[in-house]
Amino acid sequence: MTRTLGALALCAVLAAACGGSAPPPTAATAPGGLIEVLRLRYRRSIVGPLDRAFRPTERSTPEIDVHGRRVFVGTSDKSLYCLRADDGSTLWRFETHAPVETEPFYDRREDALYFASGDGAVYALRGRDGTELWHHDIRLLAQRRPAVTDDALYYAAGGTSVFAIDRARGERLWAYRRESPEGFAVEGQAGPALAGRRVYAGFSDGVVVALSAIDGALEWERDTSVDVEEEEGAGAPSIDVDTTPIVHGELVYVGSVGGGVYALNVSGGGVAWRREDLRGVTGLANRGATIYAAVTGKGLLALDGATGQTIWRATLPGGGLSQPVLARGYAYVTSHRDGLFVVRLQDGLVVQTVEPGRGVFGAPVIVGRRLFFLSNSAVLYALEVAG
Repeated sequence: MTRTLGALALCAVLAAACGGSAPPPTAATAPGGLIEVLRLRYRRSIVGPLDRAFRPTERSTPEIDVHGRRVFVGTSDKSLYCLRADDGSTLWRFETHAPVETEPFYDRREDALYFASGDGAVYALRGRDGTELWHHDIRLLAQRRPAVTDDALYYAAGGTSVFAIDRARGERLWAYRRESPEGFAVEGQAGPALAGRRVYAGFSDGVVVALSAIDGALEWERDTSVDVEEEEGAGAPSIDVDTTPIVHGELVYVGSVGGGVYALNVSGGGVAWRREDLRGVTGLANRGATIYAAVTGKGLLALDGATGQTIWRATLPGGGLSQPVLARGYAYVTSHRDGLFVVRLQDGLVVQTVEPGRGVFGAPVIVGRRLFFLSNSAVLYALEVAG
């Protein structure tokens, strides 16, 4: 049984109309004995109607500063906002030269916020007031969160490149580049994954690589495009690898839009197993040896990381799905067309949905008992996670 948050949607409308926030949440039992996992705290419209695109799309994922009680989020009006987490009010705004479609990274120790803009630059800002510390022009769009060490930021950009940038000075340490593939490419990017002294990344040409984190040298590559077959009358197939790799034990898990889900050996990139039936994968997450795959047209699947076999499947409607976010026994997945789905990890039961209108591109973020996401109408939602 699915618990649709009609009450939540109504509560959001009332809160917006009254200019206030919803009442404090309490755990509630839905019909059938299911627990109502999310309750609305508030919603805040960030981008004014005149500044939105004709068909609004917001791709940013919020970043949370727990100790400062702040939310950092990019928007289509070319800005990065710092908002008060308690009520969504604006603390400061930093304007770039293009829409900000990114997953920022905040370092509390340095009070430094790092993010990429559609203008092709990576920015470092002072968290307390938004003062620019430096910016570095990579001349490509980077949408995913960087992989981070004490000294460097690793950004995947444009579906073709990986950049290592010095965190203190904003200088380029190295760059790895591939040629752009010919033909059709799906709109989306894989982020980099850092494990040990290697950076793992996937690209629009279907290739997955392991790079030295020290100098960017190629250690191995696996071309998944060779597994993608053309279907008669279907046009050129999509070969993109748009999911951020997951490294667990001796395996690297990646998803190819046209080739399915792969488990590759860390040592040399050999294929341990492949689920070719899971074409259209848009996001991966793991809890231990269980892999969770968001797949367009199929929903969310739990897979055995050792064999690739399906443990359960949750059918989710709508368009493309975000990377799953796992917390407190549930997976939280957004849909480009519909909204947010809450899926129980135990058995794949869809227990709640949140329908803000116009869908959600960016993934949600959860810190403690608070969940945030940005809808395609540029409305920031703050929800309480029960129990």
